[in-house]
Amino acid sequence: MPRSLKRTKFKELDINDPFFDSLKSGYQEFPQWFASKANDELYVVTDGKTLSGMIYLKEETGPVTDVTPTSRAAKTAL
Repeated sequence: MPRSLKRTKFKELDINDPFFDSLKSGYQEFPQWFASKANDELYVVTDGKTLSGMIYLKEETGPVTDVTPTSRAAKTAL
């Protein structure tokens, strides 16, 4: 079956999907973070049954200092 990209919300996903296993094992707070994003939109890659990827676009509201190089506060249209 061909893969597709679909816009959805976190609350429509199952945190028990095997896709999230490595995130849960490597990031203890992942279940709480996931639950806090329930109404946020994201894109998922699926073949109709199996989740194989996700893209979460986070809007930054201030300077981004936890990456190199840092980024000044700016809001741009996508």
